[in-house]
Amino acid sequence: MNERQLRYGQCWEDAGCLLGGLDPGPGSTVLSIASGGENSLALLLREGVRVIAIDRSPPQIAALELKVAAFRRLTHPELLRLLGAQPAPAARRRDLYARCRSDLSPSALAFWDADPAWLACGVLPVARFERYLALFRRLVLPLVHGARRRSELLLPRSPAERQRWYDACWDGWRWRWLFRLFFSRASLGTLGTDPSFVRYGHDSQAEQLLAQVRRVMVEDDPLRNPYLHWILRGRYGDVLPLALRPQSFSLIRSRLDQLSWRRLALEDWLDAGESGPTATPTAAPNVAPNVARIDGFNLSNVLEYVEAPEAGRLLDRLHRRAAPGARLVLWNRLAERHTGLAPAGRWRALDGVAAELHRRDQVPFYRRLVVAEALPLAAPVGRRHG
Repeated sequence: MNERQLRYGQCWEDAGCLLGGLDPGPGSTVLSIASGGENSLALLLREGVRVIAIDRSPPQIAALELKVAAFRRLTHPELLRLLGAQPAPAARRRDLYARCRSDLSPSALAFWDADPAWLACGVLPVARFERYLALFRRLVLPLVHGARRRSELLLPRSPAERQRWYDACWDGWRWRWLFRLFFSRASLGTLGTDPSFVRYGHDSQAEQLLAQVRRVMVEDDPLRNPYLHWILRGRYGDVLPLALRPQSFSLIRSRLDQLSWRRLALEDWLDAGESGPTATPTAAPNVAPNVARIDGFNLSNVLEYVEAPEAGRLLDRLHRRAAPGARLVLWNRLAERHTGLAPAGRWRALDGVAAELHRRDQVPFYRRLVVAEALPLAAPVGRRHG
């Protein structure tokens, strides 16, 4: 793994779906894949929830650390400027970063100090996946539609008007052809993420994405979709993801002590829990404790990175660490990682809950949202529809 490669500057899973799927209550402990950091922070919006964020990637943990420090040390407008969600001169971002440095670990300091140019641009735009989207925005979209047509996408319309406009003005052969070329499995793996992240699954990556893009452009309101704003414009403007909204700022800031983190792969976290006693944080609240039972699992789409049998084994091991009634949420882009839930006899897939949330999912990159709850070992295997 490239120790300097920040793959995701932000989370590309809808935090609203995550909170709706896990539905954590007071006293819950949630294990969360850190990724860009925003979704682990968004979990703090639920009262009394303790969040343990883990990630195998040092740059992703460094990104989470910087965002936590920014929540502690900056105002909300300053946070957005440092991250690159709002425009700011490079010198201003460097000053904002200087105010956050005292809260960073030595490894995070080394990571961010080594690349001042990244901080000059902001954290959100500089990662590999965001640069991939920038190529799409700057090179591909102009070949399909002119600036006027692209701006028309974000005009207010009713659902029926959006469907007519999309079919008549946007969804032409050139759009479909260039989209399929740019978002093919090979292009995404080579330019956007990593070839190993897209090696499983047999369906067309681009066809799945086309269907989801149509959904967020037609069935949902593009004006209220922060992820679509970023894809099309490279900025959020006033339409922000849940964790970065003004009304979220003070609440998350007041609960940062309920968040801990550590550079650790999911498999290693499971190994640590199975091989020794649990740990409790003392003077180092940023070290993720390995607690006995977890009430919720935010798995992002990490189960797509392993073969199906290994995914099944991980689900089985996660069940051993799950509290009664614990829930997990995960996303599928290409590889189906929901079919192993019921046959394993450990998890019950909440298909109705997942389908309803996925209909409202503002991120167009996933074919399926999976929500499941832990079964008692003696319970009959089956599915329910939430």
